[in-house]
Amino acid sequence: MTLTAPPNPTGPPSKPDMLTGWLICLVFIGITLVVSYFTYRFVEVPARRWINKSGRVISA
Repeated sequence: MTLTAPPNPTGPPSKPDMLTGWLICLVFIGITLVVSYFTYRFVEVPARRWINKSGRVISA
């Protein structure tokens, strides 16, 4: 039993064209921005409010 795919008789797959490459890049950047926004909105902002409300000093 092998874990590799059988050899492709037609050769390697063709490269995507320039438009496809740009679309993949922009979708990846968009997903990254959406994840970072929601992380900031629902993790960092409530944590800052909780720290400021408790009156704790983080660094001395």
